[in-house]
Amino acid sequence: MNKFTSAITLYDVARAVRFLSESDKWTASVSERRLLLSNHLGVPKGSKFLNSEDCLKIWHPKKNGESETDEWYTPNTTEHPVIDLVKAVLGKIDLDPCSPINNPIIPAKQRFTIADSCFDHEWNGKVYMNPPFSGPLPFLERLCFFYENGQVPEAIACLKSGTQANKGTGGLILKHASAICQWGAGKSSRLAFVNAQGEVKKNSDFDCILVYFGKNWRVFDYHFRQYGHVMPTQKTIDVLLRS
Repeated sequence: MNKFTSAITLYDVARAVRFLSESDKWTASVSERRLLLSNHLGVPKGSKFLNSEDCLKIWHPKKNGESETDEWYTPNTTEHPVIDLVKAVLGKIDLDPCSPINNPIIPAKQRFTIADSCFDHEWNGKVYMNPPFSGPLPFLERLCFFYENGQVPEAIACLKSGTQANKGTGGLILKHASAICQWGAGKSSRLAFVNAQGEVKKNSDFDCILVYFGKNWRVFDYHFRQYGHVMPTQKTIDVLLRS
């Protein structure tokens, strides 16, 4: 990757994919999509950038013609009252950095959407985020940066359970998070997300975790343990052992 393209993040690619997929220029050919993306991002001709299929999975049409999307919103139903639980732990939600453009679900004071990009702004206050499951790493990196910087005193992130095992996201959780709730573990069903039309869908086919960042992990445990298995991270355990 040359010096120019190394400055382009996965989220830049995601925004370009989203923009082009909603235009009449989008085609079914992977090679044509890659060319459109390269031109849209200003990648020099002949660059090997975007050769990875991983970049094309974000907002990428499925082969069977069904639209694939990361627009799956946090539920707040009787069975899955995630938003109420988040508010009970944090007291308030100052920022939702992954808000949909239309019909925002999270009652946050400030929202960033794909249109104005959470990567172009500083994060402040108490944060709840439900980032795109296809590429959560840059969102988690930014959350951890502002958390350690003191601008975000507390935060909760909704993620796929598998992010704990991934080298990038798992390392960040291990280093910065205080507690994790494995939603539904031995308690209830998997999370039933809300789609872009506001419809509650059937339980997801993957496990989810709610990751807490902050000093009040016992409050997090008190509220979330009714809906899953909560455990402190190694970071929290080390602090307890030293106290």
